[in-house]
Amino acid sequence: MERPVIPFFFLPEVIEFRPLITSLFDLIQKQFEVKFIETEELVQDALIFDLSSGYPLKREVYTKLGLLRPCPELFQQGLHICFETDLKKIDPLASAFSILHCLSEQNLSDAVLDKYGRLTYENSLYKAFHSSYEDLVSPLFRIFLKDYCHIENIRSMAPRSVILTHDIDFLTSGFKQEFKFFLKNPSWSLGKALFKHLFGTKKIWNNISEIISLERTFGVKSTFYLLPNEGFVKNIRQADYGPDILKSTAESILTDEMEVGLHKSSSDHRYLDEAAKFKRSELFTNRNHFLKYTYPKSWKEMAVEGVEVDTGLGWSDAPGLRNGYPFPFIPFVKPYGIQVVPLVLMDTSFDNFNQNSDIVESFKKMIDQWNNGYTVSVLFHNNYLTPWSNKYFLDQYIEFLKYLTKEGIEVKSSSQINSEQSETI
Repeated sequence: MERPVIPFFFLPEVIEFRPLITSLFDLIQKQFEVKFIETEELVQDALIFDLSSGYPLKREVYTKLGLLRPCPELFQQGLHICFETDLKKIDPLASAFSILHCLSEQNLSDAVLDKYGRLTYENSLYKAFHSSYEDLVSPLFRIFLKDYCHIENIRSMAPRSVILTHDIDFLTSGFKQEFKFFLKNPSWSLGKALFKHLFGTKKIWNNISEIISLERTFGVKSTFYLLPNEGFVKNIRQADYGPDILKSTAESILTDEMEVGLHKSSSDHRYLDEAAKFKRSELFTNRNHFLKYTYPKSWKEMAVEGVEVDTGLGWSDAPGLRNGYPFPFIPFVKPYGIQVVPLVLMDTSFDNFNQNSDIVESFKKMIDQWNNGYTVSVLFHNNYLTPWSNKYFLDQYIEFLKYLTKEGIEVKSSSQINSEQSETI
């Protein structure tokens, strides 16, 4: 069955908003069985964009959105944007664009930021209106297709896929934590590992080869993000390994045919300068340390410096979605083209913020709500995958890999995600 074709036409008075709208069309036709075709003149049944009678692109709203700024408050209803303030009728395209770009996070007071300058889910407008597990954008796309394109019950073509990732913060430390555990839970394997840590070259948290071996048993690959800076920067602890270990670790991971990306430090150094300190995969993929981002500023910085894929769009204190969309998207920044993949699951959020349910169950609850498919990233730090003090997380990761296999959920790399994106309109 061929895709339904939706012709569309912009009147000259709103042609300036064409790039914004077509960026959304690109997402819709990647996800659903539809095709958008722009016409050079008005044709019968064409979707018309104007200021009032067709699909109205309110200048007060879309001018702001095009600049990646929140629209006037009088049009806002929670995270959504309305056509008219009196009717409270949601504009599905403006709402989708605003949610995708985290525009509710702008103009924040210091009072809602944590000690590291991050917005948390707990203090977000997102939490005030929605669960982080809720896909907000796909339903808006369906409303648009139904109400304005007269297409109902459209089938989603989107896959169910996951990117496995590991942030490598610590490789040479860990003795103190594991020794304390050993005193309470003595074991031969841990004692042997502690001895090697002190008197050999094998540090107790240098377990990347073990992680790779585990993933190979399940026939999957992952991305390892390496942190080029040591010590403390802006009160945030950086890597516990230096340049020599950084370089040798990167080369070893690449030799094992896994992906290597940049774990951008908390410093003000350029992405390109930090990435130049070690050999990485051909694809320039990144995740900022401590998930320290400021949107949309961070996307602009990464795009300018050639980052192709970023997998850090998530909450530091909760699992789930930060921009209401369980798929990669291309932010409306120049230069246009960086792929942003949502990060929906991270081990430290369960450790530091005492999540009630376990990791695998949390993932199940999330994807059960994503009836339109998903492509998301998950993060397990290497130091959380040891068989001793953090055995719970190692067991959870094994169970997670088993679950992916059982359910037929495809594991993809950042490179695959980037190459699979179709051309924009």
